[in-house]
Amino acid sequence: MQAPDETAGNAGGVEIAATVAGAAAAVPSIGPIGPIGPIGPAGAAIATPASSSTAAAAPEPAAFVPPARKPRRLGRVRGLLPNLPALPTQAGIRVITVSLARRLHWRWRSSLQLRVVSTTLVVSVVVVSLLGFFLMQQIAANLLYNAKVSAYTQATDGSVFAQATPGVDSAPGRGSKDLAYNIVYDLKSSGQNPTGDYGVAVTVLQGLPQPAFWAAVSNSLDTQSLPASMVQTPESRSKKPAMSFASMPYPDSNSPRTSGLLYAAHFGSHYELYYFFPLTQLQNELVLIERTLALVGLALVFLLAGIAWLVTRWVVKPVARAAHGAQLLSTGKLDERLEVRGDDEVAALATSFNEMAVSLQQKMRELQELSQVQRQFVSDVSHELRTPLTTVRMAADLLYEARDQLESSASRSAELLQSQLGRFGEPCMAEMDPRRVERIMRTLLCNAVEHGEGHDVIVTAAADRDAIAVAVRDFGVGLAPGEEHLVFDRFWRADPARARNTGGTGLGLAIALEDARLHGGWLEAWGEPGRGSVFRLTLPRHAGAELLGSPLPLRPDEADLGSLTARPRGELPTSGEGLGYPVRTTI
Repeated sequence: MQAPDETAGNAGGVEIAATVAGAAAAVPSIGPIGPIGPIGPAGAAIATPASSSTAAAAPEPAAFVPPARKPRRLGRVRGLLPNLPALPTQAGIRVITVSLARRLHWRWRSSLQLRVVSTTLVVSVVVVSLLGFFLMQQIAANLLYNAKVSAYTQATDGSVFAQATPGVDSAPGRGSKDLAYNIVYDLKSSGQNPTGDYGVAVTVLQGLPQPAFWAAVSNSLDTQSLPASMVQTPESRSKKPAMSFASMPYPDSNSPRTSGLLYAAHFGSHYELYYFFPLTQLQNELVLIERTLALVGLALVFLLAGIAWLVTRWVVKPVARAAHGAQLLSTGKLDERLEVRGDDEVAALATSFNEMAVSLQQKMRELQELSQVQRQFVSDVSHELRTPLTTVRMAADLLYEARDQLESSASRSAELLQSQLGRFGEPCMAEMDPRRVERIMRTLLCNAVEHGEGHDVIVTAAADRDAIAVAVRDFGVGLAPGEEHLVFDRFWRADPARARNTGGTGLGLAIALEDARLHGGWLEAWGEPGRGSVFRLTLPRHAGAELLGSPLPLRPDEADLGSLTARPRGELPTSGEGLGYPVRTTI
């Protein structure tokens, strides 16, 4: 017997014992074994004897004994079964279902074309199904009516023919069976139905006082399977023919039952005529019509869906292009235009969009030109004012230096002129983030007011060709040496022992320093104990430019240190005090 394949097995882990120990005793010594020959009828290999030279050269081996093997559990060997993926759990299936439903819902809401095509497809399926159902009902009813009329006409003609046959009015005797054979043969071969796909039978009434020598003569009609409601007796005999649906074996008693029309009518004094018209051909025609209608309806549904897809594509695509163009316009690409095709509504939409884009581009160009004119006007005015202002400033400086030699009223006028001319410097304009610079100034002013000990706070601004600067000067407790760098550390306090009733989180100056660095600027501090402090913000005029210096000095001049140290808040400076900065505002 052929050994089973070691790799064969099932997943159930059926154990097959392959132990053949003890078979050595049954195997005789057969000498050397030659090449394996053809396979025998039972599936065993036939060994061919070795040559004599080989037998002489090789020693006679012992009997071949297959090694004993332990039983192995097949189906659990590594690599025997494919690596099947782990089945998802119920929770995983729920998550997948919810995710798929969300994707379909998003797709449904985001695609007008999908909604139109899907709605058209569903409505088409419903309408075509209803129309096909009613059409099939009408076709089936008409075909069945025609089949009933044709069957009834043929059966009536056959009944008239049987009634006119001589000898049918006499009692059935020995020769009456031949009469019945002739009637059945004539009705079957009369040519009234060329296909001959019907059965005919002539029977003798049941329950006669004198039973006949025969019961029925038929051709392709099993009289034993006639329904009881159609079989008549002398008591229930009706003079009116009857036709009804019936299921009978056709064409013989061993055939499967077939649906058809059964006709029954009497003729003569003791005979009954039966016709059976099977509806197999009619059913086949109905099946063919049903399949044809289904294929036509399916093709019509897909045709309507394709038309809807094409129409919505014609409408949705231009709208999508217009939406994309509007999005590009919103990003500043004012050269974006839509392609105009034809003269329809979609073309009118594209034309209106292009006109809007052209108008918007013109307005933006006009605004840019107006902005350029404004900048040029400011530059020209500044240039025109700079030359006479320089002359006036030189004269004002001479008068201010000689103010001690003038009368009191003239000296006061010279000081007032010098202070007012300090307001006409370079315009403090730069490219910056207003929100961040506003946050820096708010932090510096709040700290100056909080630590100013009730004294004035002076805000000074200046500018040169490359940078602008703003300095906030207070006259409070000031800063100890080295604290001008620590003041920008997070949560640092100048006097930890002092009770803190005001102030924030201690992060204001650290955030302000980062905002200044984001602009490529500087935020520096100066202070002395009892003399207050100065915080100076320096920014480049143009974003990305490197700072080389500041228009304002960090350390205030001696006039500020001496005359403004102890001034109460709200008292304006007297003549000649604190005029070392170009533009000042006292808080």
